[in-house]
Amino acid sequence: MILYFFAGTTHEIFQVQQSEMTQTVSIGETVTLSCSVPDSFPKGPVLWFKGSGPSRELIYNFKEGLFPRVKEIGHITKAGNTDFSIRISDISLADAGTYYCVKFKEGKPDREFQSGPGTEVFVTS
Repeated sequence: MILYFFAGTTHEIFQVQQSEMTQTVSIGETVTLSCSVPDSFPKGPVLWFKGSGPSRELIYNFKEGLFPRVKEIGHITKAGNTDFSIRISDISLADAGTYYCVKFKEGKPDREFQSGPGTEVFVTS
C-alpha cells in the first residue's frame, strides 16, 4: 500500500497489483497469473484480458461466461476477497502475450477503472 501525507491528512493510492512481470511456461503446462485488488475499490467486476486496446481478448470474467481452460484461484464470493488470480491450463504457443487484470466500476455500462501493469507470458516448446 502506498501512503501519501498532505497537510496532516493521509491519502491512500490503491493499485491493481500483478506480482509477476513475466512468466515462462512450456506447451501443455499450466500458468498462474496473480492479481490483487484492494477491497476498498469501487463496486464492480474484475476481468482478465489478453492484450490491450480495442482488440484485446477477454480471457476471464469472474461473474459470467464459459472459459474451459481458465480457473479462478481466489474466493470471489467471500466478503472482502482481494485475490483475483487465475490459472490457464493446457498452454499452447497461441497463449503467449501480455495479460491484464482490469477492475471496472459498476454502472450502466460498467466503466474501466484501473488496469494492472500486465504479466507477459512466454511459451516454450
